[in-house]
Amino acid sequence: MWFAGTRFLFLNLRSSVGFVFSERLKFGLLTETKAWRLAYGKSCNNKYRSEMEAIFDFIDDMTKRLNRPIKDLDDIRYVMAALKEIRENEIKIDMLISPIEVFCSRHHTKLRVN
Repeated sequence: MWFAGTRFLFLNLRSSVGFVFSERLKFGLLTETKAWRLAYGKSCNNKYRSEMEAIFDFIDDMTKRLNRPIKDLDDIRYVMAALKEIRENEIKIDMLISPIEVFCSRHHTKLRVN
């Protein structure tokens, strides 16, 4: 992962022509990288939480609509409209879930996922 690579790079910096890497500079770079990583993780966490809540709300709404008892033809139309809406939103939901799954599987980046 990129974060692990930058940590390794910063820890192994050597002096080069015209530029001296001090321990303070290495520590500063590591601190900034960690702060950026945590800010990025928090931002992704908030974004994906709101997307998942929207998906859960949609699923709850559809579950209520599909669990409605069928007594006449209007009830069948109501259920069929719900099924049509599910089919129309299926690809959108799949596209929303894929990045969330990738983010949640980032255990090696040590990003905290709620």
